[in-house]
Amino acid sequence: MKKSQAISLTAVAGLLGYIFTRPGKKKDLKGLNGTPTTSIVTKKNGIITHSQIRGMWDNTGNSNADINQSAGTIRIYGLHNDKHFDKTFRIGDEAEYDSWNLSYTAPIVAIGIKTITFKEAGNGYQKRRLDLSQFIWRNWNFNLAKIRKENSEYYD
Repeated sequence: MKKSQAISLTAVAGLLGYIFTRPGKKKDLKGLNGTPTTSIVTKKNGIITHSQIRGMWDNTGNSNADINQSAGTIRIYGLHNDKHFDKTFRIGDEAEYDSWNLSYTAPIVAIGIKTITFKEAGNGYQKRRLDLSQFIWRNWNFNLAKIRKENSEYYD
C-alpha cells in the first residue's frame, strides 16, 4: 500500500468515526413565528427524541420530548422553574394551546416531528399549531381539572 493511500484511508476512517460516534445532530426547527427552535434530534426504534429544546418560549435547554408518531404520542419531560415534570399526551387528549384571562384547551388532532396541532375550537378559530418549545411551555404542568375550575371561577 502506498503512503498516500494509507493517509486517505486514515482520513476516511477518522471522518466515519466522527459521524457515527457523536450523540446527535443539532437542528434548527423553524418556529411557527419565525423564531428558530433548536434541539438535538435522535431517532431510535421509531421514537424521535428532541433533547435540550431551546426556543422563544423556553430557552433554558432543560426540556425534552419523545415523539412516537406511529402510536400518536408525545412525552415531554425535564426541568421547569426547578420542578421536574414528565407528561405524556396522545392524539385526542386535551391540552392547552393559548391563554389570556382564561386557559384555552382543545383536543390534539396531530403530533408531528416539530409541531402539535389542535382541533378547531368551533368559535371561528382555525386549527391551532404549536412548536415544541411553546407546547412544552404551556403544558409542562397541565391539569385539566384545575384549568376548568379556574375558568369557571373567572366567569363567576
